[in-house]
Amino acid sequence: MKFGPAFIIATSLFTAACSAPMELPFDMGTIDFSNSQQKEHAKQHEAALNAADPDHIVALNGDNNALFVLPEIPWPLDANRVDVMQKVYATWQNGRSADFQARIGLEPGHVRIVMLDQMGRRAMQVNWSRTELTFQRADWMPAGFDPARMLADIMMVYWPTEMVRDALPANMMLVSNPDNREIAIIDEDGKSTPYSTVTYPAKDRWVGSASLDNLRDGYQLEINSSRIGTQ
Repeated sequence: MKFGPAFIIATSLFTAACSAPMELPFDMGTIDFSNSQQKEHAKQHEAALNAADPDHIVALNGDNNALFVLPEIPWPLDANRVDVMQKVYATWQNGRSADFQARIGLEPGHVRIVMLDQMGRRAMQVNWSRTELTFQRADWMPAGFDPARMLADIMMVYWPTEMVRDALPANMMLVSNPDNREIAIIDEDGKSTPYSTVTYPAKDRWVGSASLDNLRDGYQLEINSSRIGTQ
């Protein structure tokens, strides 16, 4: 069985983009990098890195300079159950694009994600509990395609603010609003550079259109979600 050429090209481009930073057209100004909140985040991130299993550490930029740490509890124990279908349209700065579908099931302490191609063939699966984290990728998917990186993007859009903030690398900050998020990279001088922007419906982010624009790596995800059943 072979995967569609357009999707294989697109996912290969995703991997290449992550290792080749693009020139950003603007910056977010200067913030006080020495403030106590940022220092505390850096301290907590270092502790989380030291305690995390290797498969819970995601290199956002393909190296060890931007490590996203998956939390021990995948989905909050006091959170509502979520079961959604998604249609995702991905575009890259070179004009390439791809469509795929996803099924996301969340319940307290457990996450299941399945990604399908347009023909309904399973391309990727994530099964994440408090005791186990497994990634499965179809053998016809490009070797460089990283399900863990895709999981991190999904979390940046949909997970609770504090969980995302705690997972971010020590040199990143998150600003979260009712219908959008901004993530920036902070250098040692306190100057911030945009990493990604996220939008989602203010009332229920699991229903309707959401987006992630990764400014650093040059790709966009447009996501349309619909809930399944009564939740």
